[in-house]
Amino acid sequence: MVLNAGAGVANSAAFVLAVGDKEYCSNGLGSGFLSSQGVARVETKMRPQEKIRALVMCRDVDRRIWVYDLQGNRKSYKGAKLDPARDFQVFWSDFYGDDLEEWPRGASKVKMDI
Repeated sequence: MVLNAGAGVANSAAFVLAVGDKEYCSNGLGSGFLSSQGVARVETKMRPQEKIRALVMCRDVDRRIWVYDLQGNRKSYKGAKLDPARDFQVFWSDFYGDDLEEWPRGASKVKMDI
């Protein structure tokens, strides 16, 4: 579950989720807009593992990209050329130091709570 706990709309909202060291999934959250207090539920058929890592990415109204991990750490990035859904590898490497391109990609579905 992804909750926008902030006061503003999260634009271009997306996530990437990895289980173990073998599989990951990523997707945009609905149409990419997550209202304040809005919730998105992510479903995947990836098998649960002890090691779970995830990032949620979005833009604010000033077009700055914000990236959050499961521990509440966050980083911001300037640059209109980066896209949260498409460029998640950049953010992943920054947070975790490894590369997901070597791993198989799993399927995921997103359901928006309105």
